[in-house]
Amino acid sequence: KEAHVSALDFERAERQRQQEFFGQALAEAETDGRSTASQVHALKLKCVQSERETKRLKEERNGLQSKVRNMDEDQTRERSEWEQTYQQLTEAIATKDMEQDAAAAHLEVMLRSVGGTLDESPAPALRNTPRE
Repeated sequence: KEAHVSALDFERAERQRQQEFFGQALAEAETDGRSTASQVHALKLKCVQSERETKRLKEERNGLQSKVRNMDEDQTRERSEWEQTYQQLTEAIATKDMEQDAAAAHLEVMLRSVGGTLDESPAPALRNTPRE
C-alpha cells in the first residue's frame, strides 16, 4: 500500500510539475503573442503613415507639375505677345519709313517744280535723314 501511495504522490508531483511547466510556457506564449501583436500594430501604423506620406508627395508632385505647366503656358503666351508686338512695331516702322520716303519724294518733286533740288533746300533737317 505504501508503494501505491508513493506512486500516487509521485504522479501528483509530476502532474504538478507539468502544470507549472505548461503554465509558465503558456504565460510566455501569451507574452510573446502580445508582443507580436504590438509589433504588428506598430507595422500597420507605419504602413498607414507611409501611405499618407506617399499620397501627400503625389499630391505635391501633381501640384508642382501643374504649376510648371501653367508657367510654360504663361511663357508661351508671353512670348507670343512679344512676337506680335515686335511684328506690329516692325510693320509700323516700315510704314513710317515708306511715309517718310514718300514725303521726301513729294518734297523733291515740289522743289524741282519750283526750280530747286532737295540738296539746295533751306530745310537742312530734311536732307540725309538717318533711318533705323
